[in-house]
Amino acid sequence: SRGLGDVYKRQVGCSAILNKGDVEINAQLFSDDGQKVFNVMKLGKSNQPQLLGKLAGEEILKKSGNSFIKKR
Repeated sequence: SRGLGDVYKRQVGCSAILNKGDVEINAQLFSDDGQKVFNVMKLGKSNQPQLLGKLAGEEILKKSGNSFIKKR
């Protein structure tokens, strides 16, 4: 959750594939009840992995909407 705020404490499955100067990031997140799954795939340059990861995290949180109870 680094860069996305401490309110969201969720485990996100993520893999990265490097191909020459590019990277493909695939992320998966399940709802609290385990009934919904959210997937995101991002492509970008391998020299900006943190930015790509942050964009993937923001998108997956947006897709998941109200599927989580905020932890404080």
